[in-house]
Amino acid sequence: MASVFRRVKKMPMPEGARVVERKGERLAEWRDANGKRRTAPLSKDGSGIRVESATYTVQFMDEHGHAQRVATRCRDHAAAEQLGRELEKRAMQRREGLLDPAQERFAKAARAPIAEHAAAHVEHLRAAGNTAKHVQTVERHLRAIFAAAGIERLPELKSAAVLSAISAMRNPAPVEGERKEKQTASLATCSGHLRSVKGFSRWLRKQRLTPEDALLDLGLFNSETDRRHIRREMSAEEVRWLLDVTGQRTIREHGAPGPTRAMCYRLAAATGFRANELRSLTTDSFDLDAIPPTCTVEAGYSKRRKRDVQPLPDALVEPLRAWLAGFDPGERVFTGIAGDGHMREAGGSSERCPRKCPHAAGSGGLRVAL
Repeated sequence: MASVFRRVKKMPMPEGARVVERKGERLAEWRDANGKRRTAPLSKDGSGIRVESATYTVQFMDEHGHAQRVATRCRDHAAAEQLGRELEKRAMQRREGLLDPAQERFAKAARAPIAEHAAAHVEHLRAAGNTAKHVQTVERHLRAIFAAAGIERLPELKSAAVLSAISAMRNPAPVEGERKEKQTASLATCSGHLRSVKGFSRWLRKQRLTPEDALLDLGLFNSETDRRHIRREMSAEEVRWLLDVTGQRTIREHGAPGPTRAMCYRLAAATGFRANELRSLTTDSFDLDAIPPTCTVEAGYSKRRKRDVQPLPDALVEPLRAWLAGFDPGERVFTGIAGDGHMREAGGSSERCPRKCPHAAGSGGLRVAL
């Protein structure tokens, strides 16, 4: 039969306490912050006091014959005893094969807040070696979907609820008192949120926290029908203009001299490396004497988590050699480059900014410009 008891914890002797003896038991007596008189039994060594927990703990034998202790959170002894009997009954049913462990596991997961499962999923992504940016994006997407759909427990994670949240992103309700309407989310943004929450649902199934993938039927949107930023290859004239204007302008907010930013643009156009990949480059990343000359991004900094080696055009080798001579061996060469928002302001024209006119490494226009 399950036993019910209060846990006893040793605490330091209260300030100003005096030791008294009553009915053969040594007690500490003191007054609390409200002036109320308190007493508690002394510990065995007499250096502190023994304090019982406010709630009861149950000890019972599980289906394997091992003693288990469970905090009941019950202040009532009878209620704690009833819980103990229920735990013993479940242990007996498991022992006899009358309870399905999988169903118990699903029920336990369903009782926990969905935020706890989301945090575990995010930690799993981080431990699996995903980039910090990807992990942060998934975490942000999950929070947004759960908040918009009012999802607090796993049983509430359903396709209809997720689509309702996506619909709210596509058609945001006007906020009273705000003059400016909220911008509607693009289909690409909605697909990004769907991709994150569907990945979470698959992870729940793989971890055996749910009996099935609740969002298996959801598909992504066709973002080609709702393109907000039309991207194209920069012409040779635009590349020359960008490099010329950038090289002549040094603005504090950009975080680096104009010539450094111009070299960053030239290297981006020649290799196709992304902004954070370029920021990881050191003098050791370049092998200008190889055939062909190369630039390397290590796997830890590559978006695809693999070592990337890109050939460099001959026209860029000598300018790079002269530019790299100003750095110490192993020194990073683009550490001062500011974020993309500042970099797009380099030329002062949104029509020619690098975001809307991305590189196409090795294309004809860029080969001419570089």
